[in-house]
Amino acid sequence: MHCRKQGYSAGSAGCTDRQVHIKIGMPPSTSGVDAVNQILSKVFAGGLLESRIAAYWKPKVSFEGRDVWQLMDGIRKNSPDGIIAELKGNRPAYMVNLGL
Repeated sequence: MHCRKQGYSAGSAGCTDRQVHIKIGMPPSTSGVDAVNQILSKVFAGGLLESRIAAYWKPKVSFEGRDVWQLMDGIRKNSPDGIIAELKGNRPAYMVNLGL
């Protein structure tokens, strides 16, 4: 995939100018294009990756900062309950506090 042809910049989510190799194991009994397509449809989802992620992950805090420690301090101050995002289905995503 060439990112520029797809409208992405190199390094954006779901895009790389590097070669990607994927190995998928299929039962030996798999035969025919329809059977292969059915298996591949379970592995790969259609549509644009960025729009699927946007529908699944809704950030509640800003993830921008100069370094990881500054970012973590900002999240702790702005989200005392530890909720950093909402996942699809109104499920909270919490920040992990290592060492607790």
